[in-house]
Amino acid sequence: MVSLFRNRVQLGVVWLVVLALACGGEPQTTPPEDCDPGYREQDAECVDIDECEAGSDACHESASCVNEPGGYRCMCPQGFVDQNAACARDCSDDPAACGEHASCREKHCECDEGYRADGATCVDIGECAKDNGGCGNAAHVRCVDRAGEAPSCMDIDECETDNGGCGDAQYTRCVDNAAA
Repeated sequence: MVSLFRNRVQLGVVWLVVLALACGGEPQTTPPEDCDPGYREQDAECVDIDECEAGSDACHESASCVNEPGGYRCMCPQGFVDQNAACARDCSDDPAACGEHASCREKHCECDEGYRADGATCVDIGECAKDNGGCGNAAHVRCVDRAGEAPSCMDIDECETDNGGCGDAQYTRCVDNAAA
């Protein structure tokens, strides 16, 4: 492989010299960069890049980086499995280890629908926190978050408090903006 690379480099250098002379330029003596991904050119040879040593790996902080020819792999500690570039506890021997609102699926814990991971626990997504949970204008409709379920939308009766700002109830009648 090395002699094949050197032959390609020598042929490439000859071609560059011929091309440069034909175009009236100075000949170039640098070899073309033909290294595969994960390799770099060094002294006219392709050498493996150690992504682990260079710190260019994308391994999770709890995983170990293992250099391999042309790349690397992330290795989780014993008792953990890779879960989307993070190490998660292997729950296949103890599904109850996943905790509340989670289930063991394919050796790792996943939060149940309506919940999201927050560190080592699953917490309610809290749909009402964003855009009033899709319920509409928060001045007229209250989003009610139900743990693990879709939120419900409840009409706010603006007339319940201070006659809805309509003045003295003896002289003015407040009309509820029913989920307007």
